[in-house]
Amino acid sequence: MHGMPLTLLLSGALPPAELAGELIHALDAPVLRRWLQRAAPVDHRSVIGSTGDAAWIAAHLFGLEAGAVAPTAPYAWAALTGDASGSSTIWHADPIHVAIGRDSLIVHPLEGALPIDDEADALIAAANDCLAGSDAELRRCGAHWFLHTAHAWAMQPPPLDAILGAAFTLPDADADAGEARRWSRLHNAIQMSWHEHLVNQQREADGAPPINALWLHGGGRWATLRALRWPHVFSDQPLVRGAAQAAGAAVHSTADAWAGDALVDLPRALPAARVSDWSSWPAAMTALDRELERAPADHPIELVLTTRDRIRSWLVQPTDWLRFWRRNELAAALAAK
Repeated sequence: MHGMPLTLLLSGALPPAELAGELIHALDAPVLRRWLQRAAPVDHRSVIGSTGDAAWIAAHLFGLEAGAVAPTAPYAWAALTGDASGSSTIWHADPIHVAIGRDSLIVHPLEGALPIDDEADALIAAANDCLAGSDAELRRCGAHWFLHTAHAWAMQPPPLDAILGAAFTLPDADADAGEARRWSRLHNAIQMSWHEHLVNQQREADGAPPINALWLHGGGRWATLRALRWPHVFSDQPLVRGAAQAAGAAVHSTADAWAGDALVDLPRALPAARVSDWSSWPAAMTALDRELERAPADHPIELVLTTRDRIRSWLVQPTDWLRFWRRNELAAALAAK
């Protein structure tokens, strides 16, 4: 008698409905095809103001209601640095490029053009000169940038992935809080200091997009989280590892042997999906399918597939091969509609 299903979180695994047929035709994914052919649907919901993977993580790792934004940054910081003191409010402060669009500034990620250490340190130093005298300081750990503030700021901006390709607007705050206006002034000063910075001059000369803005999200203070329904969590993402540790779960790399009653976080298709690089998506999904072969064959599996604005969940039972009346087509099962 098995306990809970092995939960596999496959972020970015849902392509747009209008492209699903063409993309799945090029997809070499026998494991997913076999599982989904006779799996039972569990959940299918739309997401507003976030992304599918962020909304699922907010609900199932942080215990938040639909629409709430999870304070992921302090948990990512704790996983990366070991600092879980909760002494300051910590935000993800993702460096981005904003470009002039037809009617507004458009948010672009730095995919393939992340700053090297020297570039990052120089831009962060310039930004911190602008933040001097405020209660904020920009820090980084590897490729991850964070803003530490002495006091909580009453803002709940969406995660970066939710606004990629959209107009760049700084987050709102409560009318009487003023943090959004304060951050707007500080951010404008940072943008001005970066505009003619030698790092950006060199990046433009090299054909790389200048780093000309920051996106704050996931702000909060570290605190213990309620126990998860999985005793083991397998993930290579700092925010997932940090949240799992704060909830008392045993945390492992996805390269380790998967336990039965566990959450396995596999966002292999997310880099392509987040920037709509659908030409690279089938190869990422094919590689992901090879990883799924590691799942125990005799254990129930909960498949959670997400895209920017959808979550679809399926339950795969070891006896599903007997349910001959179920014949889900892979394209229909994966289409985000």
